[in-house]
Amino acid sequence: GNLVSFIGSARAKEKLRLQVYEDCLNRPGKCMVYDTGDRDSSNNQRFHQNVAPLMYRMIAKSTFCLQAPGDSPTRKGIFDSLSLGCIPVIFTKASVAGYKWHLPNWKSVVILIDSGWMGLRGFNAVDWLHQWAMTYPQELVGMQQSIQRLAYSVQYSTQPNPARGRDGFEVILDNVLEYPLMP
Repeated sequence: GNLVSFIGSARAKEKLRLQVYEDCLNRPGKCMVYDTGDRDSSNNQRFHQNVAPLMYRMIAKSTFCLQAPGDSPTRKGIFDSLSLGCIPVIFTKASVAGYKWHLPNWKSVVILIDSGWMGLRGFNAVDWLHQWAMTYPQELVGMQQSIQRLAYSVQYSTQPNPARGRDGFEVILDNVLEYPLMP
């Protein structure tokens, strides 16, 4: 499989995302890029029928999935990655801040690369991840095992499976129902 993957594109105004994209492009032996092109003109039906299955296979074969902020810091790709067993790599805590119900212990399943490092001369996110994986193999396996336990709770199931726990919708319901109704 791939060590790292990046799915998406980067606009010139998205400086951090562009740097992450270029880091991946510059390490073809370690990082695979699937460029989705211009986000403003994509045909959603064509995308879901043809492109999504290819991207999901790429995610499932990757150890790390780069999730640089784009239009917003939050990324659907974080959940795609977790559901398919890839460790999401984020560059700002804002990418997971809104998901306290689904990712209460996000540091056990997500890697944060400080966005400040991205501008440093000689720093490459892909090289950093490669070095991290080589230095901390037990932590890597631990994260992968945590993702296996978490994956069911970050997706919506049409066939509930009590043996696997609560799915993403049930997690939302559980938390919403905990709040008292407004008077």
